[in-house]
Amino acid sequence: MKFIPVLLEEAKAMIVESVKKNPLVSIIVPVHNRPSELERAIKSILNQTFSDFEIIVVDDCSTDSTPGVIQTLEDLDDRVSGYRNEKNGGGAYTRNEGARRARGELLAFLDSDDEWVPEKLERQIAYMKNCDGHAVLASYYLVVETNGRVHKRGPGIIPTGHIRESLLKGVCNAVTSVVLIKKEHFDRVGGFSGDLQSMQDYDLWIKLSEFYTCECIPEYLTIMHTDADVRISISPQYRIAGINMFLDKWAETISREIGEKYVDDIRNHHMDSVYYHVAISGLRIGEREPFWTWIRHVRSHGVRNKRNLLLAIGFYILSFLKSTKV
Repeated sequence: MKFIPVLLEEAKAMIVESVKKNPLVSIIVPVHNRPSELERAIKSILNQTFSDFEIIVVDDCSTDSTPGVIQTLEDLDDRVSGYRNEKNGGGAYTRNEGARRARGELLAFLDSDDEWVPEKLERQIAYMKNCDGHAVLASYYLVVETNGRVHKRGPGIIPTGHIRESLLKGVCNAVTSVVLIKKEHFDRVGGFSGDLQSMQDYDLWIKLSEFYTCECIPEYLTIMHTDADVRISISPQYRIAGINMFLDKWAETISREIGEKYVDDIRNHHMDSVYYHVAISGLRIGEREPFWTWIRHVRSHGVRNKRNLLLAIGFYILSFLKSTKV
């Protein structure tokens, strides 16, 4: 009978090893040439009050010091694993590569330039236990500009329950970094679509909404950082092409399920958003010419928050007067 304690010890070791191999949450962090931002993002994960997770960092062929930062983070905590794409694949491909390697029951995504508050995972996991069947669990979030200005994305920003109709009407404000999703549901719809050059998160939410519902925790659990220099460097034409690709994919579904007019509504809203944000970004980094180049394309009825447009014009006038003051 001496072999029984041995078997018990072996069984215990196997259970411990199983727990190590199968964390509850897999956190996917895609990165490309963002060494300092990546370090901030990973530290915000390691500071979580919930600890049963793995961190999968996927480097999309960075050409700077990012690989060295990933190695340092791996050495810092054994829950961090770094991988590198063989070729540059873009955001959707890189996130899918991370999800493919994930061992957790739940998936969370954190963009390398964003961060979480310490209670983010703990609050979402506790909330999800009461939301059987919900595929996507979101939360409010903060948007922080490089100048320190903070914008709240709170009540009414993310639809809840059966959200398919809202999504098809163009209501989509859940950024990737705020969500928690069951891996089996993510896999069922094929993850992020690699055939789109933008709006991949919106595309994913629509795919999920065919089968699942959504809940949103009314707490600010994610901090999204924006960089005016980066926004203006991304070609508006590239963004517009992405909008058209998205609508080429979904126009028939939108027309069939809720009406053809919403196709144009979505196109106009997102194009207005591109024009507006590129214009404002140029203004905020001191390049006023792009402001007038792009703001003239914005239809006044197409900006959902007309107050922002009026404030932007006022800001431009003040900036111009300040620059010409002798």
